[in-house]
Amino acid sequence: MYKMYYRCNLCQELYSDSVVKSPADAINAIALLASFGSTKSLLGERSLEMKGIHRCSDGSFGLSEFIGFRYAADPVEDVEQNRPETEERVQPNEV
Repeated sequence: MYKMYYRCNLCQELYSDSVVKSPADAINAIALLASFGSTKSLLGERSLEMKGIHRCSDGSFGLSEFIGFRYAADPVEDVEQNRPETEERVQPNEV
């Protein structure tokens, strides 16, 4: 499995909140993200986005960008363990 990583441009935090199952899924997602900025056409409601809004640990909001997929032996457990308590992804229409 592969974890999807983002980096916040404001606080520089690196975080992961999604996984894909195979190298082919990761490559297809990267191609869609590079071409369209989203995987909505492939995944529908659970789409992955090229950019997002990140809530920083000090309460600020920053723009985060997709930086890649990294192989993980047990990504679901690893994502949950490494998710910052203050991290909150905000959808643009919620701002």
